[in-house]
Amino acid sequence: MEQLAIHGGKPVRQQAWPRWPASSPALEEEVMQCLRSQRWAVSGFYQDQPSYEEKFARAFADFNNAAFCIPTANGTSALLCSLQALGIGPDDEVIVPGLTWVACAITVASLNAIPVMVDVDQHTLCLSPQKVEAAITERTKAIMVVHLYSAVADMGALLHISEKYGIPIIEDCAQAHGATWQGKRVGTIGAVGAFSMQQGKILTSGEGGAVVTNNQTLADKIYSIRTNARKKMSGKPSAGYMELEDSGDSFASNYCLSEISCAILFNKLQSLDQENEIRNNNRHMLRQLLNNVEGVSMTDSAPGTTSVSTYHLPLRINLSHFGNITIKALCEMLSAELGIWIHQPYIPLNKHPLYVTDDPRFASRREQLNPSRYQLPGCWEVYNTHLLLHHSMLLGNDEDINDIVNSIKKIKTIVQ
Repeated sequence: MEQLAIHGGKPVRQQAWPRWPASSPALEEEVMQCLRSQRWAVSGFYQDQPSYEEKFARAFADFNNAAFCIPTANGTSALLCSLQALGIGPDDEVIVPGLTWVACAITVASLNAIPVMVDVDQHTLCLSPQKVEAAITERTKAIMVVHLYSAVADMGALLHISEKYGIPIIEDCAQAHGATWQGKRVGTIGAVGAFSMQQGKILTSGEGGAVVTNNQTLADKIYSIRTNARKKMSGKPSAGYMELEDSGDSFASNYCLSEISCAILFNKLQSLDQENEIRNNNRHMLRQLLNNVEGVSMTDSAPGTTSVSTYHLPLRINLSHFGNITIKALCEMLSAELGIWIHQPYIPLNKHPLYVTDDPRFASRREQLNPSRYQLPGCWEVYNTHLLLHHSMLLGNDEDINDIVNSIKKIKTIVQ
């Protein structure tokens, strides 16, 4: 009988997956131009030409059909600046999904506000609009909507709630660069859109982030908040002088992105649509093939979605078809067959080991921040029945997709 790779058998996958992140001669030349420019930061001296921050910000704003883009050091700072610009502060409540990266809750708590954890929809794995409305109180000041794992949240229902209660939406688009809802790019549907460009993201500079908005007041606030309360000069500076001037209009920190990172993003943005199309075509092929594998299915995006961006692709597993092994065991078996890390979704926030509330700074409101107050059965159901495929696996060809399906079939045959 054929043996699983995890037990010493021959793995299904015999070759490397497409590399991520991937460099190119054009990207390397872009970086070299930045290095030779003598300007490596937005606070560096003006060199009588547009900064790479300005070039990327304009390009990313245009890509999203947004009026403004402010690059940030990472996705966490993009969320933090967005929250602060919206006036979120002590004892305000911000609704966040119970299934998401821990930064969504940490950024809220760091502003002395309260992250209110809400369950997710089982079809999209994004915020459940019904659960959101049930969690609203007179202290709710924002709803953080995360477009999670290759899906767009139910923005129709969530916008209705936002307008009904006068509560702004922050879109966390860290995993959804280029996705659209009713023809609009995600990030431009709510008040602000926050993006991450960390190494695993489909648009990356290693570390990085950005905020997009169509509201000039919010854009100006976010620019100042992430630039030590400085703003860009209204006129053209002289070469050799800073392009920033003090404004002092907010309590602010430095969350700026380096010029080198902006140069990388400026280059990589040019191939994003093409890479999204390749991933989505392969995702469609995978869905068709999995229709013939009982016990395995793919999640869906919400109504109104006009295009998705495939990030970590979730597969829903009925473990009774796999001998009732655990999802963790199945992930380990698939990792061995495919030669790449296959893993479960995020640990739900009400028990996430990185959401630590016993820090001395939280002593006066420890009970308010206690995540065990929230019951998140839908999030835990997702955690225990889904696995994730890295988006680089969908940048290849038909043979790559067949390897995924054949690995699942092999494991199912042996363990059931």
